[in-house]
Amino acid sequence: MMFAQVILACALLAPPPPTVAVPAVHCQVPCGIYGDHLRIERLLEDAATIKKAMAEINTISAADQPNWNQLVRWVTTKENHAQAVQDQVSAYWLAQRIKEPISSFAKEASTEAYKRYTIQLVASHHIITCAMKCKQSTDVAQAESLREAVRELKTVYFSADDQKHLHEHSAGEKVDILDGLTKAKMKVAQTDVLLLSNAVESFILNNGMTPSSLELLVEKDSRGASYLSRDDVPVDPWGNQYVLVEDEEHFFDIRSYGSDGKAGGTGAAADISRIGMRTGAIKRIR
Repeated sequence: MMFAQVILACALLAPPPPTVAVPAVHCQVPCGIYGDHLRIERLLEDAATIKKAMAEINTISAADQPNWNQLVRWVTTKENHAQAVQDQVSAYWLAQRIKEPISSFAKEASTEAYKRYTIQLVASHHIITCAMKCKQSTDVAQAESLREAVRELKTVYFSADDQKHLHEHSAGEKVDILDGLTKAKMKVAQTDVLLLSNAVESFILNNGMTPSSLELLVEKDSRGASYLSRDDVPVDPWGNQYVLVEDEEHFFDIRSYGSDGKAGGTGAAADISRIGMRTGAIKRIR
């Protein structure tokens, strides 16, 4: 009992361990801009997703027999990403990152620091307003305005040195960093591939064969059923046709060949395929 009391006393009297600051991991030397940059890219991805959702909502709504389930899902997606933009700007940029340089506004209102602070506030408010307008309509021009507003914040927030540093990292041959817009396009392509795959599987189930082309999915089959809730087969985010292939054992695959439209490649040019995603060879972008 006495021994336990001695141990407890030593523990209470011992000085606390020193606090070690954890740097933001980006480079070999912590530069402190990695977290901010990722959040900018996340905002750009949200804007791209909103634009895609608006386009799908408009397409489905114009159909003779709208797929109400898909329509609701795209509306929900648009609303969720617009809200995510508003939440991030409020909780991260305005509450934590954009800081008033001094306590007395009247005294230093004309200084360069306060001018920069005011410009950043205006840019942040512009993003929130654009996100609100994206909730109110399905005009893709509003999504474009949101994207430009995010780019405006990026310009006025990061210093010239930071901008140069980020550009070097994004463009360096040894650094494989996909920007937010590229990731958003790859995510859209993955979603389209899976949607087309589900449509092909339904066609096979009803007709006992793989369609000879994706165009047959929008036409009515012998049962009077069509398998896409739109007039045209979608093209991938780079403007290329999705490809339907079938092997000798009648296993089918649907592919996007990425930004270059050619088989193979890495980064934005990497292939996106149904089989690759289902086997785990291609990582899903969430």
